[in-house]
Amino acid sequence: MPAGIGWGLAAWCVLGGVLLVPSAFFAGVVPGALIIVAARKGDQSAAPRSGEMAFSQHAA
Repeated sequence: MPAGIGWGLAAWCVLGGVLLVPSAFFAGVVPGALIIVAARKGDQSAAPRSGEMAFSQHAA
């Protein structure tokens, strides 16, 4: 899931929490942040690490 969806969800919940003061909208920031973190970890795991790149160049 793209990080943009997480940012949108978090922004929507913060806006709702500010406009509707006695509400639970701020709880929606947590899932938004988790989506952002998961998307960033997915991007890092898809890229090769520097050690793997160096090893594959020496092996070839």
